[in-house]
Amino acid sequence: MRVQSPRLCPIPGKGLERIPEIGTKATGKDGKKELPLSAAATIVDTVKYENLAVGQEYTIKGTLMDKATGKPVLADEKEVTAQTTFTPDKPNGTVEVTFTFDASSLKAKEVVVFEHLYIGDAEIAAHADIQDKEQTVCFTEPKIGTSASGKDGEKQLAISRNATIIDKVKYEGLTVGQKYTLKGTLMDKATGKALFVDDQEVTAETSFTPDKSDGTIEVTFTFDASSLKGKEVVVFERLYIGENEIASHTDIEDKNQTVSFVAYAMKLTKIDRATNKPLDGAEFTLYGADGKEIKLTKDKDGAYIPDEKGSAIISTVDGVAIIKDLTDQKYTLREVTVPKGYVGYTEPIPFELEARDTEDDPFPVTVYNSPEGHKEGSGAKTGRDGLPMWALYGGVGLLALAASVGVLYLRKRKMN
Repeated sequence: MRVQSPRLCPIPGKGLERIPEIGTKATGKDGKKELPLSAAATIVDTVKYENLAVGQEYTIKGTLMDKATGKPVLADEKEVTAQTTFTPDKPNGTVEVTFTFDASSLKAKEVVVFEHLYIGDAEIAAHADIQDKEQTVCFTEPKIGTSASGKDGEKQLAISRNATIIDKVKYEGLTVGQKYTLKGTLMDKATGKALFVDDQEVTAETSFTPDKSDGTIEVTFTFDASSLKGKEVVVFERLYIGENEIASHTDIEDKNQTVSFVAYAMKLTKIDRATNKPLDGAEFTLYGADGKEIKLTKDKDGAYIPDEKGSAIISTVDGVAIIKDLTDQKYTLREVTVPKGYVGYTEPIPFELEARDTEDDPFPVTVYNSPEGHKEGSGAKTGRDGLPMWALYGGVGLLALAASVGVLYLRKRKMN
């Protein structure tokens, strides 16, 4: 806080009298020179005065100035001003002028407080030095960084009608108790433009009020990603106070902000249980989690892909059928037509696909048909490590299994 050396003014009949002087020091409420962005920021300007007349009423009027432009700071398109009126009981002393205003648009700005001292409408002193550090405060620049993934932390997601991306946003330098809003948009990495689903941008937002200046918050996107096979999607985030954007993370090349989409695939294999060789002539139908049959058609490579105009019948070639472009859901396979001379597997075959079950390594489902009269029943096996589920041929298998368990139990009893 600077007050210039006393200036003397000749007064007829009174000699020399000292001219009033003021100097100021601006800070936040806590005395700091660096202030966080806030919709209700406070600057306290402590004005030191000298050579005032005891008992005289004075008014100090202050204006906030943008140091970069040298022009008044605007909030809601109005200059930010404050004033206080006081009557000193000593010629020298201090008085505070408090500015409370919306500073949410002042990211990284330096603000200088200009003060003018009045008696009535007459200005008698001023402190208006745009370079004075004592009169200056600066506003912080909040930072955010994001990391996008699926619900389980995966960076590669399966196409789905109900896909979820969770973006974890790390923030720094926020104001405790201030309400913020994070607004996110999904971007198509290939085009650099917003991702559209059903002719609409995919967006999400969340509002929060931090209890610490640094922390994390999640933004969740739930949307139809069934058409995003092979796409990379980048999450852009912007942080707001009211309508003012105060921070952003919008790097289209940032791997932390990026997830990719793949399609699931399954491989159906039909086996003659007697010979353990591929078997054709059976037909299957695939059902989704909603219990509805999935219609399919063949692509140029002979693999089945979903197609509402297709057929619900799946048949094998050399004992194999590939079904691609499957989404993230639970499925059920049923054998609906059995090769002539064979016993079909009539039980539903449920399965659920995993992230690795792509075209390069499709989820395996093997169905075994036994020839009529064969001692072993038909069955099915799902997954890479699963055990086959065997149908009990004519009920004999069940009785034989029960009998063997009973005999084993009796033998253990006798041995004990």
